[in-house]
Amino acid sequence: MKIITQIARVLVGLLFIFSGFIKANDPIGFSYKLDEYFSVFGEHIWGPLAWFENISVFLAVFITGLEILQGLLLLSGSKIKWNSWALLALIVFFTFLTFYSAYTGYIKECGCFGDVIPLKAWQSFYKDLILLVLILIILIGKKHIHPLVKKPRPDAILVLMLTLISFSIPVYAYNYLPIIDFGEFAPGKSVITQRKFYFSDLKEKEKNAKFVYKNLATGQNEEYPLEVIMKKMELYDETKYKFIDKYVPGLDTTKLLPLSVAIDFRDQDDGDHTEEFLTMPGYHFVLISTHLELIKDKQMNKVRDFAQLAETNKVSFVGLTSSEWSTIDMFRHDNQLAFDFYRCIDDTPLKGAIRSNPGLILFKDSVIVKKWHYNAFPSFNDVKEQYMK
Repeated sequence: MKIITQIARVLVGLLFIFSGFIKANDPIGFSYKLDEYFSVFGEHIWGPLAWFENISVFLAVFITGLEILQGLLLLSGSKIKWNSWALLALIVFFTFLTFYSAYTGYIKECGCFGDVIPLKAWQSFYKDLILLVLILIILIGKKHIHPLVKKPRPDAILVLMLTLISFSIPVYAYNYLPIIDFGEFAPGKSVITQRKFYFSDLKEKEKNAKFVYKNLATGQNEEYPLEVIMKKMELYDETKYKFIDKYVPGLDTTKLLPLSVAIDFRDQDDGDHTEEFLTMPGYHFVLISTHLELIKDKQMNKVRDFAQLAETNKVSFVGLTSSEWSTIDMFRHDNQLAFDFYRCIDDTPLKGAIRSNPGLILFKDSVIVKKWHYNAFPSFNDVKEQYMK
């Protein structure tokens, strides 16, 4: 039992640290997943549960920090009695979430490992069941786990240090940007290349499309590939066949579009400028804001100065938001902004592009060079010197 307990301790500890760090690295992203859970719970279980969307960011920081801390404490052996029970409580909570998601189908991906390792709901549930068994082994055999630091005071100092380390990660990532960017808009990635790959792959899959027709004589549904559809003219005879459906094998229609595909730049006349901006040669800036009405006025002072210097240096600078045009016009007027704004109706790709409202992205051609949180908004001259060479 002693050896099994030690193996379980190491496995659970490492997994909790890894899982916690992935989510703590992007607490805003994890808070969006919590919002999804609370929205579903509020609609299908109990209405007041939707209120927790108001504190989802706080919960994201707390849960991810706690997860890292529990993993570190497990490896160090400190506070094993408290930690083993806390681990059990947390895994029971996670197991309920993943089972509910898998059983109802309301939530497709659990978000356990963020964007790094996307798991389907049932996969995550089975993972949690394995963890539940391992944690029960730890709880039963906790007498075999001893702290690395034996004396109480040094052990208390170690626990304090581990706590500070654990919670500093999500706090830093919230106030700035993820330490490691795993998203589609990570520096070094080409948005237009990802779009082309998606459409190329989609076009290739479309070649295998299946068309379903109902044979009105037999009452049975019949499937035909595209090459048969082009030749079997009787399928177009409405007295013999009725078109029912078309599907593409291997194409998951329940999955959201990649953010690089969903993002778009629309002018006030609904003109599409997406390709224009994503293929623009040279350096150019995009200021992204999911909701302009949530921006504090003082945050725009640096933005205004930055945009003016960009214009002086003949470098493109535009804004992109999901706010309504009336809000955009008022915001530009109130903040005396001369640069143009474009609209992306769906705020999801904007949330995915940068975890800051507002946030600044520097492109070179279609490649993302650098991103800045509003708490670390740079000066134009510093950016020009460091990144525009």
